[in-house]
Amino acid sequence: MNFITLVGFEIRRTLRKPMFLVFQIIFPLLLIFILGSALSNSFQMKDVALKPVQVAWVQEDSGSLAASVDGFLQAPEVKSIVRITRVADREEAVKQVKAGETEFAVIVPAGFSDDVTQGKEANWEWIPGNDRSQNLVAESVFQSFLDHTNGMQAAAIALGPDAATTAAPGAQTAEGGEASYVHVGKLNAKYEYSSKQYYGASMLIMFLLYAGMGASFSLALEKEGHTLSRLNSTPVSEVTLLLGKVFGNFILTLLQSAVIVGFTTAVLGVDWGSSYLPIAIVCVSLSVLSISLAVIGTALIKNTKSLQMVFQIPIMVMTFLSGGFTPLPEEGAFGHLREFTVNHWAFQSLLNNMLGSDSSIVWHQTGVLAAIAATILALSVLAYRKVGYRE
Repeated sequence: MNFITLVGFEIRRTLRKPMFLVFQIIFPLLLIFILGSALSNSFQMKDVALKPVQVAWVQEDSGSLAASVDGFLQAPEVKSIVRITRVADREEAVKQVKAGETEFAVIVPAGFSDDVTQGKEANWEWIPGNDRSQNLVAESVFQSFLDHTNGMQAAAIALGPDAATTAAPGAQTAEGGEASYVHVGKLNAKYEYSSKQYYGASMLIMFLLYAGMGASFSLALEKEGHTLSRLNSTPVSEVTLLLGKVFGNFILTLLQSAVIVGFTTAVLGVDWGSSYLPIAIVCVSLSVLSISLAVIGTALIKNTKSLQMVFQIPIMVMTFLSGGFTPLPEEGAFGHLREFTVNHWAFQSLLNNMLGSDSSIVWHQTGVLAAIAATILALSVLAYRKVGYRE
């Protein structure tokens, strides 16, 4: 009975505070609406018609693969992406690129066919222009031919020179048509998430972590106000007192997550995915983690100002690294650092659930988050057993 009374009292006391309603409920909903509306164009993925790349072509090779190269260039898919202008030599090609008369240049060196049939590395020289996007398009097209040719080098080594010539790029298919190694498709073949989905997930995670800061304040203020010693003098045990306050804040974080998910679904039209079980586990795990951090913080830090700094800085940094404020590159330093943040695993689990990704991916990320939460919970138990909850 004492435990239930403490839980109810903690919930009522927190709900009476205007700052809880404003900061933990209204503020995240406003952020989701404002960011989701203002940045909606940044998340719209549209098919873009490729502008044909003007290419100066220098054909110095006249060996057995010259016809295959010509066949590749005559493929309809290639002709729709690049416009070939044949020039006499490399100097002329460089001159045209520098003058802006063409956007890209390719030099097929003499002896290219011989190198391929002998199993040597096959290379072309290309001279990029000033337009980086056009350079990438041209490189992708011609690299597709070279990649296929390099694959045939292995056949030349294993089966002899005739194998490479027989299977050369540009050869006729069984039906008599020209083989094609370029295909223009879509990157977002299945689903895409909207800006409101993106910021709905990121703000839910961030403010559930901030809920731990509110719980730590509630625990620390009892010490600063010297009311904890009076509470400890009552017939209620120390552990019951702590669990009552902790469980009360835990219920409030679950209420907060339910309101955010429910409101964004009903009012803002956010689609959280077909399965709500991963969402529930993510919310419970984040709630357990944030409340456990509150217990650890209260055990180790004596004043609320220090607690505020300890919570605010890591939460903001983790939210940034996980791409919670704006999408960040998947590769490089950010790609490696984000995996060490709680936000990353929660964020990816929610986004993949929204996108209808394979359930094994969603459950893997959810499982990692739950394991982190269980570890922090165990650490909070150790911190309590060592320090306790007393003045």
